[in-house]
Amino acid sequence: MIPRPGSSATEPTPRTTPQAKFVDDQTSRLGGIGARVLALRAAIDARGPATTPARSGAFVDLYAASTTAPAQPVAAAPAPGVDDLPWRPASRPARGGLGSGGATFPHPTAGRVGGGAPEPFLPVSSLSETDRPEAADPDQVDLRATSAVPRRWRLLHRVQQLCRPTDPAERGPAVCGCGRPGYDATAVNIHLRAGRDGRARAGVSGVYRCGSPWLCPTCAPAAAADRAERVQAVADATLARGGAVTLVVLTASHGPDDSLADLKALVGGASRRARAGRAWGRLQEAHGLLGVVVGQEVTVSRRAGWHYHQHLAVPVDGPTPTETAAAVNDPNRLAAFVRDRALAAGEAVAERYKAALRAAGGTVSDQHGCYVRVADDADDASGYTAKGSAAWEISGGHKTATRVAASLTPFDLADAAYDGDAWALARWVEYVETMPGTRSCVVTRSLADVLGLATEAEDEQPGEQQYHEAEDVVGRLSVETWRELMRAAAVPALLVRVELGGAEAWLETAAWAETVAAAGIARREARRMREVEAVADRRAREAAATRAYALRRAADRVRSSGAGPLGARDAVRRAVAEAAAVHGAVLDPVEIIQTLAEAACRAA
Repeated sequence: MIPRPGSSATEPTPRTTPQAKFVDDQTSRLGGIGARVLALRAAIDARGPATTPARSGAFVDLYAASTTAPAQPVAAAPAPGVDDLPWRPASRPARGGLGSGGATFPHPTAGRVGGGAPEPFLPVSSLSETDRPEAADPDQVDLRATSAVPRRWRLLHRVQQLCRPTDPAERGPAVCGCGRPGYDATAVNIHLRAGRDGRARAGVSGVYRCGSPWLCPTCAPAAAADRAERVQAVADATLARGGAVTLVVLTASHGPDDSLADLKALVGGASRRARAGRAWGRLQEAHGLLGVVVGQEVTVSRRAGWHYHQHLAVPVDGPTPTETAAAVNDPNRLAAFVRDRALAAGEAVAERYKAALRAAGGTVSDQHGCYVRVADDADDASGYTAKGSAAWEISGGHKTATRVAASLTPFDLADAAYDGDAWALARWVEYVETMPGTRSCVVTRSLADVLGLATEAEDEQPGEQQYHEAEDVVGRLSVETWRELMRAAAVPALLVRVELGGAEAWLETAAWAETVAAAGIARREARRMREVEAVADRRAREAAATRAYALRRAADRVRSSGAGPLGARDAVRRAVAEAAAVHGAVLDPVEIIQTLAEAACRAA
């Protein structure tokens, strides 16, 4: 039981929230479901007060804002084990890969958080409609006080809403399914690890990962790490040969009316032409160029429009015999010779690029169009070349007027577009149509062969079949619960609770997740029933209108037969048969006679 600020750790706080009161009112009449809720409360109370690590005042306030009140004490009962819970059979989720989650960069593991076996996961209960907890809204929690993981999941929900097609039959990009339970998965594992900065980092495994480095804020960090590792491997191998790596930035003049696709084609085409042909072969031979690794980056601003540019890592081979002889066994002098040659190579690449871009009708500044320098070390080369891949790192934070008016990353665009900015929405749509599928920081086979590196796979891969991770598991949630949390955009709030409460508060966290899931199920079922009732009501009105028309039509047919004001029996019978055949209406002959009688009375 987690004490709230200002309450005793040994005395329970009254259950006064709407969610707690709702559960109290329902448990007595829900049969087996109510028994599970009571068993959960008993497990929490039998465990006793949870020992929560000391936190600063800001962390205590944030934790209080993201938790519900603890339960009233009930009769003590042993904590339910995994085999004791009556699990509901899981419905088959959509096919997809299973991904390791949360901490997308590699992290050292220090054993299971909290020790022992993970707590059992809880099936979604069939509770009726209840108010959605305020903590389920990630906007109610200051995510800057936690790790980057909850912010990424919040941004993922926004990206999915922006990319999801309006037509249900149309298939959207892969990011729309990222985070959903994997194929044949029955549970989702929740993890808690120590990040590189020492801060607790929540994670998820057993879910589909789209692997998109351009659209997915939860997969982009792993893609950025992979790209940086590829460039660093090239830099390490080059430096081991005594060579150097030159960093070249290629840009083009642009304005607010230029499209991203046109700029990408202009800069990319000029870059490719600058590195092709016999002249390029002579340049490689003269400067000892081993190859080129190309990174891509995109930003945008309201004043200048799209800014698409490329980061080139140009590995230059080690000392030539001439340089070795001129250095006279002075390693510093020899290194200076190599750096000068590498710098000259980079400047030659930049000049060829500017000539190719101008030949294609583009404009580039001689002073600011290209930037050339020699990397200090392998980390410098990898970090700078792959920097465009890490745009997620500065996205999703607090927006200020100054920042919105300045340069924005693609994920900044997604944030602004979701908040209703029409300009940002148009730019985001353009970005989604242009950048996905673009390869970045790919090591070619020829360069890998020269440096003795393994050939790399494609830059953008679909989700892998990686099953649940077994380390640092604090608990599990059923796939039904996880789907409801995804629909309600409540995953960030769940991860905040895990990071702040830890393994000790897992039962409270799981109970909160169940409440959110039950509310979502009830709302969706109520909406479905309203739709069914609306359809039934519409069909009833249509049937009544059709029957009234058929009755009037039948009366007119009998009257026009000349069989008298009330018609003849044969005429009435023919009118009934015609109404059934043409309108599908079943009429009673008495109704037709009554209609004729009413018409005769009105005529009299």
